[in-house]
Amino acid sequence: MGMLRVTNITKTYETNLGTVSAVKDVSFDVFEGQVVTLLGPSGCGKTTILRCIAGLEQVDAGEIMLNDQIVSDPIGRVHVQSSDRPIAMMFQSYAIWPHMSVWENVAYPLRYGPEKFSKAKLGQRVLETLELVKIRELADRPTFSLSGGQQQRVALARALVGHPKLLLLDEP
Repeated sequence: MGMLRVTNITKTYETNLGTVSAVKDVSFDVFEGQVVTLLGPSGCGKTTILRCIAGLEQVDAGEIMLNDQIVSDPIGRVHVQSSDRPIAMMFQSYAIWPHMSVWENVAYPLRYGPEKFSKAKLGQRVLETLELVKIRELADRPTFSLSGGQQQRVALARALVGHPKLLLLDEP
């Protein structure tokens, strides 16, 4: 079986115009080491699927499994919180904090995640990740002073710093 198995997921939203079906009966597998792309027109549900996999949205039907563990199944009343899934997501808008430095943005998931790091290990991991995305020299800069491409690298570093088993990129 795959690292990720999405089986017949459906997600609807209630709007002032009634019920809107964002995702209907979607299934696919992703195996370790594989890169998978969801393609489709604007509004077809790609971001909603990613948000469901990440645990930011609950599916209305279907099942999501990660590494042979069910993380989402409304029939079985299973919804593993996003913080307890070995997943990182880089959002389309980057979602970096303008009041924090590059270093602080990248350190955030390590400081507030489930695993506890010593100050030295946290600093080492942040600097290694900044080096990986080629922005180590920007560590002390405020994020509001960065170019769009540099902000994108900060968001990518923040997603990678926790060494996730699965990386979700929304419009990378």
